[in-house]
Amino acid sequence: MTLLEAALQNVSSAELSAELGGEAFILERSDSQARSPLDPLQFANLCRSLNLGEQYQRYLKTVFPAVETTGADLLPGSIATEFIAHEKSRLAWLSYKAFLGNAI
Repeated sequence: MTLLEAALQNVSSAELSAELGGEAFILERSDSQARSPLDPLQFANLCRSLNLGEQYQRYLKTVFPAVETTGADLLPGSIATEFIAHEKSRLAWLSYKAFLGNAI
């Protein structure tokens, strides 16, 4: 997991301590075995204080405005209507694929 992916997670100190049991560390670079002086608990606390996940969600809302579930956004040909139709079709296809593969 990259540091950015880890930073976007919302992990409590208790979860981190329980899951890692003091056996985790952060590498300086992915192609190196050099450990960072920052331990995972400090990193989690720093990420929590920065609240990158919430900042990222706010950013996404500015880029992708909310889609209303009624009104003009659901007119034929609108992005919302086309996306909903696409996802329904995709779900049907995945269901048939699972059925034919004896997964369900």
